[in-house]
Amino acid sequence: MGYGFTFNGIHSSVFGTSVVSRKRPLLPAPRDEYKEVSGLDGSILFPESLSDKTIDGIDCYIEDTSVLTLRQKVRQLAAWLYTPARAKLIFDDEPGVFYWAKLSSQVSFEHTITWGMFTLQFRCLPHAYAVSPVVVEQDIANGDSITVSNGGVNTPMLIEVQNSDLTGYKAFPALGAGVCPNISLSSLSQGFTLTVNGEACTYLGAINTGKKVYIDTERMTVQLDGTNALLYHDGAFPVLNNGNNTIVYTSPNGCKANIKITYTERWL
Repeated sequence: MGYGFTFNGIHSSVFGTSVVSRKRPLLPAPRDEYKEVSGLDGSILFPESLSDKTIDGIDCYIEDTSVLTLRQKVRQLAAWLYTPARAKLIFDDEPGVFYWAKLSSQVSFEHTITWGMFTLQFRCLPHAYAVSPVVVEQDIANGDSITVSNGGVNTPMLIEVQNSDLTGYKAFPALGAGVCPNISLSSLSQGFTLTVNGEACTYLGAINTGKKVYIDTERMTVQLDGTNALLYHDGAFPVLNNGNNTIVYTSPNGCKANIKITYTERWL
């Protein structure tokens, strides 16, 4: 029995196409380099990052009522499969996982009068990604920690930090709801540090009331409400290891904070 896949937001069944065979690599190829040195047994290994992953052998079947309508459907397929950039590729047997993929070879179409076969090959980024990101948000006091669980390989994250302290609060119910003079929101005037599995990520600037810092550990960017604030960053851009990760929050002026962590689990 065949099954299908979704590419660039459209399922193959829209075109009456089903997959009759496919193969997916267990691991992408490493780009390691080996250097042979005279007089040394073996070689010296220079580890490198991973190559793109090639998903090929996706054999597809399509049929229609006549050769004319079949050829029309094939042109629609071509328009669907061509993308100038990578798009999400999701197979029916892995509905919670997607690949960043782009068609990487010419597609030949063999057919009789009313049915045909073609084989697809996609070039993808090395990882498979969870369709739904994980979001962890918590108000945290100085010196406390958050535990974040990651079910995939080492995964970068987006960290959002803003203060959550209310000091000097006085309620005046007679003035009506929402009217509260003398509220003073304390600010993270001396920044903060997040220590993730022993790696320190420090923001050295002031974060005034109502402002928020965004740290993207994959792109290695730091922003304060949309403005580049990389000059205030010190230390690492940490990632989440497989399993439980402990994130310790500290602030020089002891201010509480609201921390939101968003990450997409990934697998090889």
